[in-house]
Amino acid sequence: MKRTICFSCLIFMMAFLISCGNKASFKSSTYEEGFVEGEDYDPSQENFMYGPRTIAYSDQALYFNAGSYIFITDRKTMQTQPFCYRSNCLHNLETDQSKVADCNAFTGTSLSSFLAYYRNHLIVASLDKSTNKRALIQMDTDGGNRKVILPDLEKIQENRISLHRGVIYYFVEETDLDGNQECSLFACSLLKPVPKPIQILNVSGNAHGIRILPAGNHVYADIITGDSEDPSNSKNTIYDLDIRSGDIAKITDEATYTIFGFRGGSLILRDSVGNFAFYEYKSETGIVKEAHGLNAFLEQHPELHSFPSGMTDDLVFYNCIDLESGQLLDELLAVDNSGDIICRLEGENFGHLGERMVILDGSEYYIHYSESRSPFTVNAYKKEDILNGIADAITLLYAEDYQDINPPYIIQISPD
Repeated sequence: MKRTICFSCLIFMMAFLISCGNKASFKSSTYEEGFVEGEDYDPSQENFMYGPRTIAYSDQALYFNAGSYIFITDRKTMQTQPFCYRSNCLHNLETDQSKVADCNAFTGTSLSSFLAYYRNHLIVASLDKSTNKRALIQMDTDGGNRKVILPDLEKIQENRISLHRGVIYYFVEETDLDGNQECSLFACSLLKPVPKPIQILNVSGNAHGIRILPAGNHVYADIITGDSEDPSNSKNTIYDLDIRSGDIAKITDEATYTIFGFRGGSLILRDSVGNFAFYEYKSETGIVKEAHGLNAFLEQHPELHSFPSGMTDDLVFYNCIDLESGQLLDELLAVDNSGDIICRLEGENFGHLGERMVILDGSEYYIHYSESRSPFTVNAYKKEDILNGIADAITLLYAEDYQDINPPYIIQISPD
């Protein structure tokens, strides 16, 4: 009984401190304002429906998750192969269950797991072969010298992890003694000899982490509380962590606002109901206001019944819905800052919520996944082409059958 009371008091005190804007227990290194090449998370990778973090890139290569494997594409030749250099490995063609996990490219999941490139290393959510558990692993760009950063991802949302200025940010979700789900935001620095997770924020009340978006000297976290299946009985709360001071501010608890992206020095929010209107927030002012420029397309084309799915500084991508059937149309619209449609990407791969455009604004390509059906395809579109209205795809990966890149694999649990 005493333990329950103390635990409840602790949660109350933490919630009180956060709501009063007290400092978090974590500070990151300080850099200049703006985007720091090679150090910062690229917010243009955000995808509204499913989150990003399945593609990474260096000056020489693109790395992406597909099914249960990591693939690498040479940026000069645009040729793709499994991320494994073992000469005797069959990679995704291996049929022997005992050998599947030996491939360096194998991650052990068909989910959209975290993947990032940082200082000549890949950071990957993958199977730790020594424990048969999901772990966050750092490795060289040839797949060697593997180092476990986070040993157990059971309570961590793998597609809600962000790497920014040498620090991993992630949500941990647990159920308290009263049966309510809590959500905590953690940070773990890769710059320390022994990375150690530090809790930044804890939210109770059936809390669920939606999105983490770092930008400049701030990390923004979107957490929903209440009944996530019933919008009328839930609300989104968005927090702003200043990594220089450790201060945490509550941006808004407007029930239906969610984080969408970052552009022009502003966090971009959108209303998840109604007309999906955009709003913008600047940490310097602490003010949320309507983003009139971004709403131009929605205002000019209400007949298209569209909703935004991704953005860069130059473009916003929209999916469209057929009102009669309620189904997505087989096209993706690229819209400029004036609200004009400058390119239509058409094909059945764009007509399903499992498909997505992952935007790499820091590279010259936009990458499109068709990961929910067979055939499985990963296509690249040149940014320059899209801006000129050309929708010619470069196929990076094609699999006639999804099982070709997602073979069955049974994790063997050790007796102890």
